[in-house]
Amino acid sequence: MAPLDIVKQLTRRGLFGQALVTLEGTQTSTADGKAADTLHAYLLLMVGRVEEAQRKARTLLLSQKKAEIDHSLCEWVIGQVLLEEGSIDSAIEYFQRSSTRAQEVGDISADIRARLDLFSVVSERHGSGTAAPLLAEIRPIVAKSGDVHHFATLHLRVAEAEGKRGSIDSALPHIDIARRLLQDAPNAYLEAFVANFELAISVLRSEFVEAERHGHQAIDLAEQAAAAMIWRAAIGNMGNLYYALG
Repeated sequence: MAPLDIVKQLTRRGLFGQALVTLEGTQTSTADGKAADTLHAYLLLMVGRVEEAQRKARTLLLSQKKAEIDHSLCEWVIGQVLLEEGSIDSAIEYFQRSSTRAQEVGDISADIRARLDLFSVVSERHGSGTAAPLLAEIRPIVAKSGDVHHFATLHLRVAEAEGKRGSIDSALPHIDIARRLLQDAPNAYLEAFVANFELAISVLRSEFVEAERHGHQAIDLAEQAAAAMIWRAAIGNMGNLYYALG
């Protein structure tokens, strides 16, 4: 298997730390180098090296070889950084550009990635009613992809949106579906997302024994994935748990 294929396989399994170490320790061919550069920016972001990720993505978009790079992924990385910084309007603009770029080259996975982030941001900012048309657009694209991880991510994003508006009962079926989907297609990052959501719900329901179990699972999976954002979220929810326990 080619080195870059190994990196992509690790990334698909949500093992971002291992993928990054493998990529940074690998000599890639000239052809692979084009894909490796944008993938490097993505992995830097996922492990929490945010400034490096943004710098890499912006440099690629300004480079003389910009016609050869994955514009959609670079735009998405910058959008994620802006979202992290609280620049919501700018983040939305970059996610929209990422989606457009993906559609131009027929990259359905990249289009789904950008659209799901747009849905999450709009849903949180303007409510589920405003975000409903976005969700209606995303569902057939996910179905067309036939990708289990896209299906799981879609259900997790819907669950997250339902949870943030206080409708836990509506969120739970989506979490259950995502968990079942991931049983046959493991992904440490998405599994950490599931466990962290179950932790948060258990805390809200004062089910503290279950909450602690989910919390340790979420942290272990986030560390396995080396996924910084979900690790921080799990640590924060564990803090809420222990505060509730005194």
